[in-house]
Amino acid sequence: MFLQSFLYVVFADKANKLSTVAGDAGNHLSQNQRMPGSEQSPAPTTDDLIAEATEATDSIVDSIKVTGQDAVNILKDKLSGDEKESLLFRLKAAMAKLKLIKRHAKVYSRAADKTISIVQDDFETIVQLDRVMRNGWSLPSSFGNRTTWAELEEWFNKVMEYSEGPGV
Repeated sequence: MFLQSFLYVVFADKANKLSTVAGDAGNHLSQNQRMPGSEQSPAPTTDDLIAEATEATDSIVDSIKVTGQDAVNILKDKLSGDEKESLLFRLKAAMAKLKLIKRHAKVYSRAADKTISIVQDDFETIVQLDRVMRNGWSLPSSFGNRTTWAELEEWFNKVMEYSEGPGV
């Protein structure tokens, strides 16, 4: 966060400088602009136009070079001495926090994995128990009257529903 705001300040300052330079170049060009049809001054020659464009371009390029060098110098200055130590301290603190977050994420991931594994094992046990109950019920129900066994199964299911209900 510190580095981001620091770089923002440096480059915002330099962007403003470039904006000022471009504005100055535009003002210079507009002052030198001759109004068409004006009889006070002769029409500019191609050489005059090229010379003005070259002058404006050179001025802008020089300003960009100076502004860029200023940004480099500011960064060099800010990234040395106490500010460098402060920046390094903050970066190290951020890295330590990220490592801690990573460690916690691994722990939670492992815990979630174990929980899912246990739930799956329990679910498989429940499915197996249900199968055993059905198979176990089919053995005694194969003897005697099927209608009587069906009624007994229905009563048994009602008792089980009651035992699992909200009143218990």
